[in-house]
Amino acid sequence: MNANLKVLAGWRSWSKARDYYRQFSAPVTLIYGDSDSRPNERKRTRSLIPAAQMVALKNTGHFSAVDNPSELARVILGAE
Repeated sequence: MNANLKVLAGWRSWSKARDYYRQFSAPVTLIYGDSDSRPNERKRTRSLIPAAQMVALKNTGHFSAVDNPSELARVILGAE
């Protein structure tokens, strides 16, 4: 099975994971590309995780590690 199919094969577990989002007590940073699709999905996820912060990377699509690796690393490492 190729990598794309493996990722898509797990979509049901993604949906079930949302049931647990409200229970998160650790700090969470949601990182999205500003050109990524589905902004409503981002807002929904953010609303389910009480203390999450959301960061949008400029000039970045869905694959931020490919599109904008240095900016992604900066956010992950907390140099924001």
